[in-house]
Amino acid sequence: VDTDEIFCLLGSVILIKHLTGVNTNYLMHALKSPRINRQIITVSGATAQQAIYLRDVKHVPVPLCGEKEAAIIATKLDGQFSAIQRSVSEIDEHIQRSVALRQSILKEAFSGKLVLQNSNDEPASVLLEKIVHDKLNVIANRKRLGKATK
Repeated sequence: VDTDEIFCLLGSVILIKHLTGVNTNYLMHALKSPRINRQIITVSGATAQQAIYLRDVKHVPVPLCGEKEAAIIATKLDGQFSAIQRSVSEIDEHIQRSVALRQSILKEAFSGKLVLQNSNDEPASVLLEKIVHDKLNVIANRKRLGKATK
């Protein structure tokens, strides 16, 4: 939390105070890194119910560097995470558009508006009646043949 405001933490939150001169943004990125996360989970020793305690976190080494280098690293990471977030947002928008387009295409298809209609074509209802009639004939023939062989 990058603030000087007074606030209250819940019991499920660990407050990590940084040393003077340590870039808090760099520290945040370091603590969120997969390597540090694995170390924190490893030292927690939790089995059935995962829990992380301040006493354990204190023993996890965090790589530090000079203030200028930390600021550069944090700025670059912020930029990369912003780019990733923009990409995720664009992908979400494309997915939403593709879903809407698919629905629109299906609506057009079921309305018979995707291709030019041939006036010589039978209506779908007539074709469906023929299919049902043909299936009934096949079933009747199977039954008849089955009785004839017995």
